[in-house]
Amino acid sequence: MLSQAGEELKFLLDRGYNRESALRFVSNHYELPKKARNRILREIFSEAEIQETASKLYPINSISGNQMVVDGFNVLITVEEGMCGGDVFRCHDGLLRDNAMAFSNYRISSDTNRAADAVLAVLSEHQPKHVTWVFDSQISGSGRLAEYVRRGMLDSGIRGESMTSPKADGHIMKMNLLTGTSDSALIRRLNYVVDIPSAVVDL
Repeated sequence: MLSQAGEELKFLLDRGYNRESALRFVSNHYELPKKARNRILREIFSEAEIQETASKLYPINSISGNQMVVDGFNVLITVEEGMCGGDVFRCHDGLLRDNAMAFSNYRISSDTNRAADAVLAVLSEHQPKHVTWVFDSQISGSGRLAEYVRRGMLDSGIRGESMTSPKADGHIMKMNLLTGTSDSALIRRLNYVVDIPSAVVDL
């Protein structure tokens, strides 16, 4: 049923229907529960959106010697879900995403630190010139996590900084560097994107 709903959503998106309206129509037609609705929202894209993302998506080795940004919670939640056996999937635009629906009530744990360590290992392997991690300050514990990442970068010899921001997306868009994120709203406003979770999580 979910695959049929996804196909129907893509059919509507390819014909120019508004995403929210198309999602509502398909979800109601198939009586999708909230988790299933969220999954196809994150997984399904029109051909135009797929091509746009493909034009901006760079392989992980492209971070070597370049300045970059990491959309902190976006990347770590997906990596954490993948490492803990959660619902992580390859989307039509080629990016790895999760269905945790965790942002507003996300709780930082030892699993978050393990995810951060795994991402830091990837960064250390490819040695970017400078890395800026940006975490949403409204999430409880974001300051401690930013500090954990900051220490991890120092220990790994990674140049950069780790910060919190009340407007993380705006901060990332303003920098407009090679960015580790799967946030489709951000991707539309960025020029260069890298899929960090794909370098960590094996599907």
